[in-house]
Amino acid sequence: MGHPAIDNKSPFAHEVLYLVDEESRPLVVTVVKGTFSIARGACYRAEKQLPVNLSGAHWGEDPETSSYKYEPECAFFKPATDVVLVVYAYAPRRGIGEMQVALTVGPMQKGLHIFGERAWIRAGGSPIASRPVAFEKMPLVYERGEQEALAVRAGQTASSLATSTATCGP
Repeated sequence: MGHPAIDNKSPFAHEVLYLVDEESRPLVVTVVKGTFSIARGACYRAEKQLPVNLSGAHWGEDPETSSYKYEPECAFFKPATDVVLVVYAYAPRRGIGEMQVALTVGPMQKGLHIFGERAWIRAGGSPIASRPVAFEKMPLVYERGEQEALAVRAGQTASSLATSTATCGP
């Protein structure tokens, strides 16, 4: 018996996965991916739909030291929809060293406090951050986030970083 044919009549990309579960039962899993763009305060379906990416992609060349830009788009259990934001924060005017940004999709809201480059210095035996350097645009990537700040506080070295704090709410 061959694999079933899937006729995708949606405008979105799709991939059919032929898998087995933990008891070796065959599974047919269809992954449907929609790509959207945000411009001038509106969300619309992108002309070019990106293909399903089963392996993911990193920001940098070394997966050991770089976060995912796009996580793998398959999992044996996925309790909700993924929302992926690949973007830069643009300062609203010159001289801005920190700012707030947010993304709201339906009832989900994520907010970040963005800082420009900062150096960590010791003051009274404790590390403190310098004033943030003004920026025009800042990539929103995990490496620039609070995890690196926690590593610095734990005694690891880093010459400069920006921190972000994610908050969730309705």
